[in-house]
Amino acid sequence: MSKFKLKKKFIKSLIIITFLIFFIYRLYNRVYAFNYKYNELKDYKNIDVIVKQLKSSDEMKVSYIVKYKQDEFLLNIYNNKNEENFEEKNNIYKYGNILNVTVKMENIEVLKNPGEFNYSLYLNSNNIVTSISTNNIKPAGSRVGNILLKTIFNYKEFLNNKLSQKLNNKHFNLFKSIIYSDDSNLDSKIKLDFKRCASSFILTVSGTHIYFFIYVLNIFIKNKNLKTNILTFILLILFSIFSGGKIPVLRAVISKIIFMVCDTLNIKISRYKRFGLTAIIILSYNIYYIFNVGFILSFSCVLSIMLFSNIINSYINKLCYTTVLKKYIYNQKNILCIILNKIINLLSINFSIIIGTFPLQVNFFSQINIFSVIYSLVLSLISCFEYMLGFLTLFLSFIPIISDILILANYILLDVIIKVASFLSSKSIMINLASFSLLQIIFYYSIIAIKMYKLHILKREVKAKRKALEKVLQIVTVCLFMIILFTYVYASYFENYVIFFNVKQGNMALIKQDGKVILVDMGSTSNNVANNTLENFLKYKGINKIDLILITHFHLDHVNGIYNLDSSIKILNIAYLKPQKSFNVSEEFDKVGSFISKNNISKIELNFLDKLEYKNVEINVICPRDVTIFSSDIANSNSTIYMIKIYDKNYLFMGDATKESEEYYIDYLNKIDNVSLLNDFKNIYVLQVGHHGSDTSTSEEFLNFINVKYAVISSNKKVYSHPSINVLERLNKFNIKYYITEKVGAIKF
Repeated sequence: MSKFKLKKKFIKSLIIITFLIFFIYRLYNRVYAFNYKYNELKDYKNIDVIVKQLKSSDEMKVSYIVKYKQDEFLLNIYNNKNEENFEEKNNIYKYGNILNVTVKMENIEVLKNPGEFNYSLYLNSNNIVTSISTNNIKPAGSRVGNILLKTIFNYKEFLNNKLSQKLNNKHFNLFKSIIYSDDSNLDSKIKLDFKRCASSFILTVSGTHIYFFIYVLNIFIKNKNLKTNILTFILLILFSIFSGGKIPVLRAVISKIIFMVCDTLNIKISRYKRFGLTAIIILSYNIYYIFNVGFILSFSCVLSIMLFSNIINSYINKLCYTTVLKKYIYNQKNILCIILNKIINLLSINFSIIIGTFPLQVNFFSQINIFSVIYSLVLSLISCFEYMLGFLTLFLSFIPIISDILILANYILLDVIIKVASFLSSKSIMINLASFSLLQIIFYYSIIAIKMYKLHILKREVKAKRKALEKVLQIVTVCLFMIILFTYVYASYFENYVIFFNVKQGNMALIKQDGKVILVDMGSTSNNVANNTLENFLKYKGINKIDLILITHFHLDHVNGIYNLDSSIKILNIAYLKPQKSFNVSEEFDKVGSFISKNNISKIELNFLDKLEYKNVEINVICPRDVTIFSSDIANSNSTIYMIKIYDKNYLFMGDATKESEEYYIDYLNKIDNVSLLNDFKNIYVLQVGHHGSDTSTSEEFLNFINVKYAVISSNKKVYSHPSINVLERLNKFNIKYYITEKVGAIKF
């Protein structure tokens, strides 16, 4: 081996070793920082932080990305005292400002409910250690910091000020989102319209944006040479900083820079190697980026385009060429031919993305639009003009008259985009789909891998071997597809279960049986926990309808989740026993009544021993009959309890019923002539323990009267110190296996 080859091999090995050392260092650095380094902030501490950028602001909370020591945090300033002009007072800080704050690390709880959003992982995947909160903030000067960053952020502030003066909030925020991925204040209606049209990618800088960025740049740079390549290289880096360094931007910019460097040095590099090298560079900085939705979708979209777009493009071209129109256009080298080819290219790209990212899109967004290809094509075509106008505005915003003309043109085009997106969204047919399991996703991409193997590698094999392998791969493909289909359909439509959710201190259980969805209570002492938990679960399972909500009584921790439930989730019926005025729950009762009227929900007023039936679900209503059960907590004592029979399994939901309630029901059930109901009480499969495991409930006499296999306690120790040790001892005495939601999360039967 020549000295040159040995030297080349040595340099290559040295580069790989250096990179591995850096990768291991960054991996350790991120894991340590995100999990152990800042334990000091678990208690209140006075520190100085440096402002990097404003994240979001409203009248209740202003959030900044700040730097403390060597890492980034999300600083939340809360308006706990309902101050006037709170937002104006607290969103004035700029890059480089030093703030003296008394902060505490926010407790990001993991409730372990199915479909739960992992906020801590979300922050880490954006290179943020955690969120810290304060309501005590003092400016402590400023520093020059990085002059380049300060210049970029000053220019961004200048552009934003100029745009905000000429555009209304809706158009201004859409411009920011489309051109440099700042969607922090984007109108929720616009965001939803783009989502329903499967065009959310337009609101995030991608490879297409970078193409138009360079296209517009080339208007000003005529001759391509080493100097202009270096200038383009610098401007791309500046743009990635300007747009907040988001993953899709970094991916597009790094990929383009690798291409430019290799082109300048006459190094041949395939697009697959460039794709892999880009991913490695990004992940070597923060391995947690692999959990970032932007990273996952951006890279999967690009890979899908590389794998499928040429194949689909070729197929569409052949299909179109058979038509008279296509033949005519091909024979006439005119603008129609160019436009049609562009449309075919966009269609190929859209179809490629759908094929390559289908299970991921379903898992992230829970819905698909059956016209997604057409709608995204229309919005993509219009948005291309906005890309050009937007980047021209970005480059020329400092020129007075020209920038004003460009901003006006942007306004007109943005208005067209808003109206088209709104119109298409109103004509969308959305299908709710359950999330794919990890195994189903693996099988899905295994089928794609087999298809790619057959197209690109298998044809190289000798004929006899190729035919045998084709048969085997065909059988494997069919088997994988059938497994995905049957398991997905079963989980979505035929799986039956009962789930007791962890809603901290509160109650919420869901029954799914033969396509029917029934809730027993829906509340928590923590605001929005119940409704967020349920919304996440329903999206996870592809469910958009609740057939019945059963309310045990009208305390906040049993009903407050109903009010804020997403309007896309249809509630058909709400059932309850009307409380007496002496129970002091009239406020919540009236709120539930208003909610029912406002949303056109059917109301079912219950009575003693009413029976509701939904296919194989039998609901027996147990409540005081023409009497009031007196105790120290009269509303709890008179909770409605539900005996729900699903086939041969009995589930007993006690609400907040007390020992006095239990005594009343034991006495009553022993007297009435209802053998079936009495037998059901003697054979309880799951008992939802009364009053969250308080010692005011679940007496020894009651446990002796019923026969229970499993018990569930929905509680949070910090609130009322539930469950009581006495209750746990009584459950143990009767050999009842119990689960506490605070400890184990959601419990599924």
